[in-house]
Amino acid sequence: MDLRQLPALNALRAFEAAARHESFSRAADELFVTHGAVSHQIRALRSRPRRHAIRSRRQTRTPVGHGRQYATEVRATLSALAEPRAACAQGNGDRRLVVSMLSSFSARWVTPRIGGFIEEHPEINLELLSTNTLTDFTRDDVDVAIRFSSLGKYVPGLHAEEIAR
Repeated sequence: MDLRQLPALNALRAFEAAARHESFSRAADELFVTHGAVSHQIRALRSRPRRHAIRSRRQTRTPVGHGRQYATEVRATLSALAEPRAACAQGNGDRRLVVSMLSSFSARWVTPRIGGFIEEHPEINLELLSTNTLTDFTRDDVDVAIRFSSLGKYVPGLHAEEIAR
């Protein structure tokens, strides 16, 4: 197999996310790119010899025909690519802490205070993920998420603690 003939990884990731979410906008949010970037990547896939169709209906983008099968195969392949990375990360899992939070909270509250935590806990490899999208603990490599909520309603099965009023 000639690896130079493979489609770009970013195009495959955009296609898989758009197919799974049935939305270019939600795929763009997940991949931290614009709606136009997702559209451009999928157009690049369509220009390849085997077309991978995504049908547009109002706000949804649904893979059809070969596109549906291709999306399933791409998802399985991307998952297989992620497994070795996850296995390597587990070696340092006891010292690694990934915290997801809103960008504004990170910039205004956490960043000015993080130095003290790092000095007190040098054994912890702290990773701060600043994002305005909700965390999906089944998909994202995140240990803790800090969010604002006045409703007090959370996803069933998650443990929530109030840390400030």
